[in-house]
Amino acid sequence: MAIATRIDGRKVAGDLKAQLAGRVGALHAQGIRPGLGTILVGDDPGSHSYVAGKHRDCADVGIESIRVELPATATQAEIEAAVTPSTTIRPVPGSSFSFRCRRTSTPTGFFS
Repeated sequence: MAIATRIDGRKVAGDLKAQLAGRVGALHAQGIRPGLGTILVGDDPGSHSYVAGKHRDCADVGIESIRVELPATATQAEIEAAVTPSTTIRPVPGSSFSFRCRRTSTPTGFFS
């Protein structure tokens, strides 16, 4: 019979963030500045909350973050322009894209 173990989620998260902060500090010492860039399109409250949490987590562990927000009416060209390197302060070593759209049409051509 399996016995359930209760964990303290806040403690586990705190421990993980402390470990990650140490690893990020070691990268900083080598001249490497990890970062996160996000582009949020529209005004979906859940998306705003999710993205805000990611930027808060970055700040907690010493990761730089860049946040770009566009209106729900943004065109494909405007979204693509926001992704270009000219919109960032410096190159970010790695990319993560999360599309949370409430539009009835599906963005096309972005990954084609």
